[in-house]
Amino acid sequence: MFNHSVTKNAIALGFMQVANVLVPLMVLPYLTRTVGIDGFAIVVFMFAMIQIAFVITDYGFTIYGTYEISRNRDDIPYVNKLVGSIYGAKVILVLLAALGVSLVGGVGEYGQQKHIFLFAIISVIAQAFQPIWFFHGVERMKNVTAFMVISKLVYACCVFIFVHNPSDVAWVIIAWAISQIIGCLISNYLLYREGYSITRPSFKNVLCILGKAKGYFWSRLAASVFTSANVIVLGVVGSTVSVALYGVCDQLYKAGQSF
Repeated sequence: MFNHSVTKNAIALGFMQVANVLVPLMVLPYLTRTVGIDGFAIVVFMFAMIQIAFVITDYGFTIYGTYEISRNRDDIPYVNKLVGSIYGAKVILVLLAALGVSLVGGVGEYGQQKHIFLFAIISVIAQAFQPIWFFHGVERMKNVTAFMVISKLVYACCVFIFVHNPSDVAWVIIAWAISQIIGCLISNYLLYREGYSITRPSFKNVLCILGKAKGYFWSRLAASVFTSANVIVLGVVGSTVSVALYGVCDQLYKAGQSF
């Protein structure tokens, strides 16, 4: 039973879920104690922006890409072409997401944190090119677990090493950017190790992929706006205290939801 692919994948995803719960719970009390209310509000605001930007760059490929690859996993040239087309589409989506982050970065008191927004954009780019949907499609969940757990541990270690007082708040986002870059490099290395590659796409195929995945995008965007956008609204019209308090409650809620 333990040699069955479903069992192996379930165990791998179980380890990843444990990391998804434990790492935020370890980092949360440390950050609230070291960076203070104002600093933690900046962190919460930045991560809300990153989350919405990720939904834009993902564009529903987590569902569409997984479905298409799972149906054609034995047709390696087709999968390579599909991966290349999705990556080509993500280049366009990353530019739009980066523009959106830059525009929001100029709003209110958070506009003074332009250097932090730069690292937020870097993290969005790195996260966009992590082919989670590919590994779901070929049923290699252990690979997803490997690079996601490693990236989360890198993030936690960087936070504990470099964040010691409110002036170090930028290091929280820098740590996240570093972790996502590492995750991007490892995940694409594992893609090639599985015997696949990234074929250079045509502009026609990129537009075709965007058209086919748009239905999944709108549903995911609606769910993200319902959650992460709350922080953006609070950051624009409310106080840093309200953003920080909401951020703590939201992290605890998400941890409970993950359990």
